[in-house]
Amino acid sequence: MFEKILVPLDGSELAASILPLVEELAWMHKSSVVMLAVVRPPHTTEYTRSEDLMALNQQSVEVLRRDAEAYLSARKGEWRPEGIPVKTKVIASSSVASTILDYAEANGIDLIAMSTHGRSGLGRWVYGSVADKVLQHAICPVLLIRSRQDG
Repeated sequence: MFEKILVPLDGSELAASILPLVEELAWMHKSSVVMLAVVRPPHTTEYTRSEDLMALNQQSVEVLRRDAEAYLSARKGEWRPEGIPVKTKVIASSSVASTILDYAEANGIDLIAMSTHGRSGLGRWVYGSVADKVLQHAICPVLLIRSRQDG
């Protein structure tokens, strides 16, 4: 049923709390899994752009990318079900939700699985929700779990 499962991870325990459930689903459905990290470049404006700042920004992205790759590699190393292919992918983008959605569509993902804070009301309005945006716009099923962690 789910041949390809996409798991967006941001390095937090909250995001990783979905992994035991994904392991179970992947084992049951013999799915392949993609662990995706989206690294956001530091914010610059037209007033702060200069060659030096752009170079510094690129260096920052490379550090974030290496950190994300190391994190995903460690999570992949903790993967329990044998015989389930797990791939990692790091993408630099300022729009996390759009990047998740674009990756899912371009790669034929059958299920996006992620955890959420479960904010509502003012908290959701103030902070926004990547999970909410993915849920509203995904062309494939989305499995969201509400973390029991305080954040």
